[in-house]
Amino acid sequence: MQVQKIRKKHLAHKAQSAMEYLMTYGWAILIIAVVLAALYMLGIFNSSTFVKTFCEFTSSSIGCANPILLTNGSLNFEITNYGQSPITITAINCNSNAGDFNNSIAPNVQLNIGDNYSAYLKCYENSTVFTGIIGQAFQGYINVNYTDTLSGFSHVDQARAVIKVK
Repeated sequence: MQVQKIRKKHLAHKAQSAMEYLMTYGWAILIIAVVLAALYMLGIFNSSTFVKTFCEFTSSSIGCANPILLTNGSLNFEITNYGQSPITITAINCNSNAGDFNNSIAPNVQLNIGDNYSAYLKCYENSTVFTGIIGQAFQGYINVNYTDTLSGFSHVDQARAVIKVK
């Protein structure tokens, strides 16, 4: 009879130990799950969270600043004339393909040295207007055709752009 009591006590002790083990790890897993869910909600696991918006032209004659891209593909940015003479902008476009000059707008705006122009246009991706969700990054090119007013020569300048949708 004494042996049976010892066995029951030993089994009860094992069961209690197993339950404590499971409860400890259960709470730890629950805490980890809550922390991961909070990080996911903050956007930590979204790669576009870490993308920096920029647009840089290949030449130093013109500059690009403050690009803002909306969910409907509308792009707003400032072009600055950093060249040695006034220019006339004859065409601007925004496209995901480097050599695609379709869908250009023709503002025919003259910029003196140091002047800015706020450009409004649509960005295209594979020949259709880009539509994205807030936080998504658009990777493409901004092409600007302009004529040097003093020399009369035409130029094409291209900016590589990575712009987050706002």
